[in-house]
Amino acid sequence: MVARTEARVDDGFASLESAARPAPTGAHWAAVSAVVAVGLGLRLYLLYHLPLDSDEAVVGLMAGQIRHGHFFTFYWGQAYGGVEPYLVAAWTAVAGSGPVALNAVPTVLCALGAVLAWRIARRLVPAETRALAAAAGLVLWIWPEVVIYNSVQELGFRGVTLVSGLGVLLLALRVSETGSVLDCCALGLCAGIGWWSSPEIVYFAVPAALLLVARRARLRAAGLRRLALVLLAAGIGAAPWLVTNLRTGFLSLRVSSSPVYTTATYAERLSMFFTRALPMALGLRLSPTASWLWGRVGEALYVVAVGALSALCVVALAGARSPGGHRALGSLAAGILVFPVVFALFPATGSWDPGRYVVFLTPLVVLLATGVLGEALPPARRRRDGPAGAPAALKAALSAGRLAALVVAAASVVSLASFDTAWLSGRPGRFVSGWGDAVATAARTVSSMEADNIRGGYASYWIAYDLDELSGGHLIVSDPTYARWPAENVRAGHLARPAWIFPGPAQKDVASAFPSDAESGDLVAEPRFLAALQELGIRWRRVRVGVLVAVVPNRAVTPAAIAATLAS
Repeated sequence: MVARTEARVDDGFASLESAARPAPTGAHWAAVSAVVAVGLGLRLYLLYHLPLDSDEAVVGLMAGQIRHGHFFTFYWGQAYGGVEPYLVAAWTAVAGSGPVALNAVPTVLCALGAVLAWRIARRLVPAETRALAAAAGLVLWIWPEVVIYNSVQELGFRGVTLVSGLGVLLLALRVSETGSVLDCCALGLCAGIGWWSSPEIVYFAVPAALLLVARRARLRAAGLRRLALVLLAAGIGAAPWLVTNLRTGFLSLRVSSSPVYTTATYAERLSMFFTRALPMALGLRLSPTASWLWGRVGEALYVVAVGALSALCVVALAGARSPGGHRALGSLAAGILVFPVVFALFPATGSWDPGRYVVFLTPLVVLLATGVLGEALPPARRRRDGPAGAPAALKAALSAGRLAALVVAAASVVSLASFDTAWLSGRPGRFVSGWGDAVATAARTVSSMEADNIRGGYASYWIAYDLDELSGGHLIVSDPTYARWPAENVRAGHLARPAWIFPGPAQKDVASAFPSDAESGDLVAEPRFLAALQELGIRWRRVRVGVLVAVVPNRAVTPAAIAATLAS
């Protein structure tokens, strides 16, 4: 890597602010507009076609309670994941409730993340190739498929974690340049909010910390006061996390607080990262089926991509050690190399299929690739080429950025066109053909229950909280075996005649409106429930409500009574 001491000081950041910059052409703006439109169009299509699942519905229910003055540190039923429900509460107070408004929040946060990536990339490349930085933000807006898919799912914390993490990287770069008091406070606040949001903020904290350590010679003059400011601001940002954990003996730091969806050892999770998660982060495997993009071609491309990523890391690390080398690129490379080690520490990452545990790797990869490419483009050498060298380099950067963004946009469309909707809708199909009218089907089910004067009762997790959210609070339905919202479970128990709600016989229709496995969990199956009622001598009526079935006993039956009867 060429050391550009004429272009920047020893930290490797751009400083040629006086370089001549050609005005963006019509082709440039057309390419940018096309990429933005592709990313927005794909997300709007998903927002209006994906069914709401109960994990998302829980965030909507939390937002409703927040608007009524309640405070929750974490996503219901766990000791981690917060912040985002407050944004949802503010947004839905203006935009109204419903699946589209609810899931639009992570979409907006993803867009903000792309903007932050652009601002970070501007500091990773020399000034004469700074136009290339826009490509980093555009690529992250439309690639890979797993990022697009996860950006239309409101799961309570990952959107804020992404924005906070990229904010930490950007502010670490700014602090390493100027050490300003305002940047130090903002850095600590972002880090604190990110930690409250999710411990996954560590993926961004590692390269940020390495960068600041590498710049310690310049920062030492600022003294301990700057460090104290960062820590104080971090404490303010993470205050809800700290208060809750002080009361619970730091429950969030216990390994037992992380969900275990599948039993897997550390070595097995590490293997899953390289065989399943990493290909998803590179856009070569599609979530959640993990099918290879273009079959064998995708497998071959993965080998090439891993080789290219390894080469990028080696070049960045070697360049960071050379005189005038780019410390920030070396820190990003180190963060990428550490990523799988940290990834495998979380027991939840054994569940690789949604791809949500690897979405934070993609920004690091894109930023590293942008920085190395910016370094590789011909520099504007003032002494030898004169001012004409800068426009030439900028023109090359604009062309490279446009080409990269358009190619990736096309790849995103092709990969999503291969998206198999069968796991979601129960109907084999592709991205543009395999969807049912999920929200309307679920809404008809809610209306049917209300028309039959069914106020609520009990259902499996994947049905219960969907009904609560979609009914706007008119129904009181809880999963007695996994009560994420204990207050709703109490309310259901106080109903005069709580119904027991089960999937209807048409499983494809149920799957199209209530995603995941509607029969999962420990809720008793309908045949066994009816047998228990008969043994108890309780009469009932069975009502078809949309794609579900409601069994309404002629007197209240508690889950404990059913469990005791089945156990006898």
